[in-house]
Amino acid sequence: MKDELGKKTNSQIVMNDKTEDKKNKILGKILFQQSRGRKTRIKILNALKTKPMNCHQLSQQLKLSWKSINHHLKLLHQTGCIEIVKLFKRHKFYNITEVGQNQLIMINIESLNNNDHETIKL
Repeated sequence: MKDELGKKTNSQIVMNDKTEDKKNKILGKILFQQSRGRKTRIKILNALKTKPMNCHQLSQQLKLSWKSINHHLKLLHQTGCIEIVKLFKRHKFYNITEVGQNQLIMINIESLNNNDHETIKL
């Protein structure tokens, strides 16, 4: 509901928070669980924690093809895990968002709970 000034009420804010949590859990399942590109997306998010980078820089650092990195960047951007922070001529620079950082934390917790040896550096 909205008040007379058209602002969101507290119940709407709580509802939106619950919706965001649900969305993040679904997002994590789609992008990071039992997916062939899971490890690549995790590597990209970890690389973007240090500094904003473009597709070419990521492909050099991760030793993967530009086309592969570009594909994963599009998926991560569509789901809100990364954002475009600046455009320089034709180059887009990407940075990890809070959603992306939360996904890395969730992955790390799950791997610890499952006694996986593939832990994520935070």
